[in-house]
Amino acid sequence: MRISRLIPTSILVLALAAAASPASAAARLYIVQARTSAAARASVLSVHGALERELPIIHAVAARLDVEQ
Repeated sequence: MRISRLIPTSILVLALAAAASPASAAARLYIVQARTSAAARASVLSVHGALERELPIIHAVAARLDVEQ
């Protein structure tokens, strides 16, 4: 069964940048994937992240997020 069916409301976040130390507050580039691209976009905007690019084929967005977000 596909992950999107097992955990439909979960958001998968994959780091594109190298691992940062926990103390680093600099924003990093991530792919935020959800059931739909709109859901991924809403998740990023709900934590005041910066959208970089829409990735509709994989139902995701690229976003800049810091460790607090």
